[in-house]
Amino acid sequence: MQAGRGDRPAGTGIRTLYKLVWPAPRMIFIFLEAMSVHPRGNGSARPLTGRMFNMVCHTGIFRCGAMAIVLLIAGCSAPPPVAAPTTGTIRGVVKYAGPKPEPRRLSVATDPYCAKCWELEGKTGPLSERWIWGDNETLVNVLVWISDGLGDRVFEVPKEQVTLELSACRFEPHVLAVRVGQPFFLTSADGTLHAPVNVSLIEPMVVPPLPVPDSLLFRFSKEEIGKDFQCQAHAWERAYVHVLAHPYYDITRQAGTFEIRDVPLGEYELSAWHELRVFIADQPKMRVIVEAGKVSEVIFTYRPRERG
Repeated sequence: MQAGRGDRPAGTGIRTLYKLVWPAPRMIFIFLEAMSVHPRGNGSARPLTGRMFNMVCHTGIFRCGAMAIVLLIAGCSAPPPVAAPTTGTIRGVVKYAGPKPEPRRLSVATDPYCAKCWELEGKTGPLSERWIWGDNETLVNVLVWISDGLGDRVFEVPKEQVTLELSACRFEPHVLAVRVGQPFFLTSADGTLHAPVNVSLIEPMVVPPLPVPDSLLFRFSKEEIGKDFQCQAHAWERAYVHVLAHPYYDITRQAGTFEIRDVPLGEYELSAWHELRVFIADQPKMRVIVEAGKVSEVIFTYRPRERG
C-alpha cells in the first residue's frame, strides 16, 4: 500500500529533521575553514585546505554525529507520556425530606461567664447544632465515609493537628473527623472551668478538667464513629468526633454536599451517619464503583423516623 499524506512512512519525520539540521554543521565547518589556522614552519598561518574540509565533512563519522544530534533533538522535543489516572472521585449530597423544625436557642444562664459571652451578642445562648438545615432541602454535619472495600491498605498518618475547641461555652466545630494516630487537641479559650467527658464504648478517654485556658493532646488508636463529647459543667455543650483509619471521608457543609477525592479504583461500601437517631436514611449504606478519572455521584436521603 502506498503512503498518502495522512500515512507517512515511519522515519519520515526524522529524515525531514535531518535535512533541516544538516546545513548547520556544514556552515560551522565553512566558518572553521575560514577562521582556523595551521602553523607553518616559518611561524605564519594558512587556512585549512578544501581537501581537508571535504574529507572531514563527508566521512561517516561526521554524518553519524550529525544524525545523533538530530535524534537527540527529536527525543528532547517529544512530549512525555501521560500517565493514566489511577484514582477517581466520589461526590454527592445528603437530602432531607420531611418537616424541618427550627433549631432551639440554648440557655447558658447557669454560668455567669457564659451568659456574659452571649449577652454581648444580644442573645441568651447559642443555637442548638443537633440538626442544621442546609441549602435546597439538605442536611449539614453528616459524615460520609468508605466503610468497606479498602482491604488491608495502610495509609500514612497525617502530622497536622486537629483541634476541638471550647469557645464562648460551646464546642467548635460541632462535628469533626480525625485519623487514627493523628494529633488531636482538646482546648479551651474560655475564662471558666470546663469538665469535658467522652462517652465511648470503644476507646473511652480520661479527660481532666480544663482550667482557664488549657489544651490537652490525645492520639486515638482505634476507629470509632460518633465519639460523644459532653461537658459535666455545662449540659448544653456537646460535640461529635469521628476517628477513621483512612482519608476517604467528608462531612457535609452548608450546601449539604460532600466530596471524597483520590479514591483508588474499585467497588466500595459508602456509609452516612448523623447524630440524631430520629433521622434515618433511606439507604444508610450504598455500593459505589470508582473508575479512573471519573466522578461517581451519590445521593443520601434522610427522613424523620415514623412513630408507631
